[in-house]
Amino acid sequence: MSETGREMQETRRGLVTPLERGLLVVIWLAFVAAVAAIALRLLIGCGIGLPSFLQGLAWCEVPPDPVFEQLALAREENALLTNQYDTLRQQLASQPACPPEDCLWATAEGDVDILLLQDLSSSFKEELPIIGQMVREYIAQRESGDLSDSVLLGLASFVDKPVAPYGGADDYVLKLHSPIGSDTGQLLDEVDGLTIGSGGETGEEAQFEAIQRVTEQPRSFGYRPEARRYLVIVTDAPSQHDGTWADAPKANDGIPDDDDLDEDYPSLDQVVESLRRTGITPVFVLTDPGLYPYYQPLIDGVGSGAIITYRRGADGLFDTILGGVQDACIANAR
Repeated sequence: MSETGREMQETRRGLVTPLERGLLVVIWLAFVAAVAAIALRLLIGCGIGLPSFLQGLAWCEVPPDPVFEQLALAREENALLTNQYDTLRQQLASQPACPPEDCLWATAEGDVDILLLQDLSSSFKEELPIIGQMVREYIAQRESGDLSDSVLLGLASFVDKPVAPYGGADDYVLKLHSPIGSDTGQLLDEVDGLTIGSGGETGEEAQFEAIQRVTEQPRSFGYRPEARRYLVIVTDAPSQHDGTWADAPKANDGIPDDDDLDEDYPSLDQVVESLRRTGITPVFVLTDPGLYPYYQPLIDGVGSGAIITYRRGADGLFDTILGGVQDACIANAR
């Protein structure tokens, strides 16, 4: 049989020619390429990135990595804010409430105790007459009947530890001049006898430790058990805190005592815990508005309190203090 006849016979039997085999291979490769392209596009749509040389295949833009990082941070912040909100709501519910807009004045019900904790470092030298005027305003409002008889005032002060460079040799962490509820004569004598300390070479003073010590034995400062208790801190500086005193004999153990030199300053968390334990509400009267962010974490931690500003040298310090207490009292009531 000739060659030509044999090829024709194989073709009739269903065998493919080399040309047909080549076409089948091309068609198969084209099918595989199409399936691969579709798969890559689907992966990109699911948020899976590709090498730069394949980015042209994408029909959507894949967000860069920083976007995912910011999203994760936002989720964490949201969780923290949610927990903080729940905590503050519980704290407010547990605080003793008072009638809104009627916390201090003549028709107010219930006892209100205010201990003024005055910064007597050297920067307050010019303010001593204002402090005396403040006490006289308190007495005048009580005598006129504008202020409820149930509102009582006490006076204490702080400077810093009597060790260089934090404070001078005659400085102190806390001194009680007149307990809450003292007669007005004693209160006037004490305020007229106030003297300015040093405060050392640092910009911070011993506010945190002074606050902590007030909470040790509230009754020794005149706080009544059933009264709404306020501690008004008048200052123009941030506070010394744990780790500040490099040569401290030991860390602050969270248990207040009367020894200025036996341990380091307390931490903010220790001060917050002391205030919450004794139910004393802090009110900061600041002569420097820039200190708001410094003391706000303490107010947030306690779950009650207020921060207000006072223009140095201005009259009306007592009205400013009452305004701060009123704000804190109304916030508790809500």
